[in-house]
Amino acid sequence: MGPVALAALVLVLSLLAAPGRVVAQSPEAEVLVSEAILAYEDRHYEAARRALLEALRLDPENVQALYYLGLVHLSERQPANAVTVLERARTRAPEDTAIRFQLGVAYFTLGDYDKADPLLSAVFEREPRLDGLGY
Repeated sequence: MGPVALAALVLVLSLLAAPGRVVAQSPEAEVLVSEAILAYEDRHYEAARRALLEALRLDPENVQALYYLGLVHLSERQPANAVTVLERARTRAPEDTAIRFQLGVAYFTLGDYDKADPLLSAVFEREPRLDGLGY
């Protein structure tokens, strides 16, 4: 098998192994998300938010940017805003445990226990020893 055929085979197999659709990711957006994560970890939420919003302008489907923007909103005690972006993230990655967990926390914080319970219960079923789950 020649190098072109081998490359085509690898591409086809990777597409079959990856669930969902193929989305081109913007390298600039990925750099911005990385910067935002560092800012978030240092509790520089405004800087993180600016970088994440710019990343989402470049790549509106970026799940990691949506997730961290949700975390920024939760850290700033804005659970309604967190729900909005975490729901967007969940539509793009419905089985992601971290997204489900933080979305459950956001709904719980809002007092919307009917929406929080199935999310947190599903996370508990998958990862019963997850830190902060509270069960």
